[in-house]
Amino acid sequence: MLKRAVITIPQAAGLLVIGGALAVWLSLSLVREPVGRIAHGPLQKIAVSGSTWLLQAAGCPAVSEETLILINESRLAVTPASSGLNTLVVATALSSVVALFLSRPHWERLLIAISGAPLGVLCNVLRIAATGIALESNGRGSQTLTYDWPGLLTMPLCGALLSLEILVLSWLLIPPPAREVVPVGGRRASPSP
Repeated sequence: MLKRAVITIPQAAGLLVIGGALAVWLSLSLVREPVGRIAHGPLQKIAVSGSTWLLQAAGCPAVSEETLILINESRLAVTPASSGLNTLVVATALSSVVALFLSRPHWERLLIAISGAPLGVLCNVLRIAATGIALESNGRGSQTLTYDWPGLLTMPLCGALLSLEILVLSWLLIPPPAREVVPVGGRRASPSP
């Protein structure tokens, strides 16, 4: 005879959150390959132009040619692997999971989930610009360190920018007034003396 399994509310909520996170990750992973064929070119152009602009704003003499960023004697190539598609997928998954955990109105949660794509692109542009600045300041001698550190800091930066976005939204948006909950067929609770 089979015993009936009892799941508590916290266990069910945990399974729901884990299942939602896995569903978001799986759907983004399945979409990544076909979308990658289409998106690599535009993402490379955004990454090159945005990074070149940031490098010029930081005072580096940077010029872009197709998918190359020329900084003095250094050449920084933005290949399809560094176009930012992986960062975009992970940032979108991160923002979607964070939106699942928030107790906000549905439209705010949707806004936070959708904002993962622009955050991913922004973090990739910042990563490439940081790589260019490090390459220019360190020279070619410490190339592995120059390329690794900005890449390792991309996802913590994305999490920090997502937290900043949620903080700014909480400052800008006024929460709706709390409603008194009345049980069906019940009476309102009288104020206690």
